[in-house]
Amino acid sequence: MKIQIRYKRLDSSLWENHSPLAAEDYFDPINEERPFEWDDVPRFMHAAEYLDIPLAEISETELQILDTDNQIPSTITEIIWNSGKNRIIQVSEDDYKLLVAQIFVDTPLGAWHTIRVNRHTDGRLLLESLQALDIGEQQTHGPSTAISFPATQPVRAHLIEGGKATVEYRTLDAPEWKQHIVDLDNSHSGGHNLCPCTQAPGARLSTFPTLQTCTENTWAPAETRVTFEDANGQIHHLDEVSWNEARDRVTECIHDDMSTLMIRLLTNATPKTEHLITLKRSEQEDTQITHIVATWKDSQKYEHVLTRRQLGL
Repeated sequence: MKIQIRYKRLDSSLWENHSPLAAEDYFDPINEERPFEWDDVPRFMHAAEYLDIPLAEISETELQILDTDNQIPSTITEIIWNSGKNRIIQVSEDDYKLLVAQIFVDTPLGAWHTIRVNRHTDGRLLLESLQALDIGEQQTHGPSTAISFPATQPVRAHLIEGGKATVEYRTLDAPEWKQHIVDLDNSHSGGHNLCPCTQAPGARLSTFPTLQTCTENTWAPAETRVTFEDANGQIHHLDEVSWNEARDRVTECIHDDMSTLMIRLLTNATPKTEHLITLKRSEQEDTQITHIVATWKDSQKYEHVLTRRQLGL
């Protein structure tokens, strides 16, 4: 078994390879007399901690574990900004995919907000919102939410001729998948609401206008999937999960030539404060990330751009 790590520096768009790690250098020591297994506990939480490079100089990492048959049972990628205080972590294994977004909010104590979306191949879905405060050199855990959907499989949404698409959705109140026909030409939902990736960062990031016509409990935790063709003939695939009355939301759009991941999380109720993160990947261009903080005062929305850059430039 060996562990491969590659990374990008903040000022470069090129991947650099770290020397392969042996299992005993990557995993925590084990007391049992047995070989290391690929799902043992690692020595460090993040791939960047195995590199002899300051965290502030790293923008992306990719870690792959190769087992004794040279197969890859686990791949972990991380997007890093704000000197490692903000991260998007994606874990891909045979039976599940995990997305983690970690946001540091600069307060007198220092607050960490984390959301986790854990998808299993059998349809199980776990949504989590976690908070922690820095007190001295330790963290104290704050309020947390965990919501679990049972194992149910949707029939993947198909294109429908005549400018229509099938939206598939389920809610925590009604966990079995349902379908709803959307007319892209005449409906108020329209293609832009179905695929919010085409909107400017900070705009409404949801298929909820569609869900409002489908469900009785609009704010129930929900999962939505849709595939449609826009007026230019481009195919769009959209997956979205939302919970905490839609205050926390993860939307992924996959197009012919690029993908967009959008993450929205509420970090404060009074005054209402949201963090909106957009991550765009393209075969032709470097990864682009935008991080916006939106605050409401007297019903007025104010936005502040924390980060807007191409990683590697």
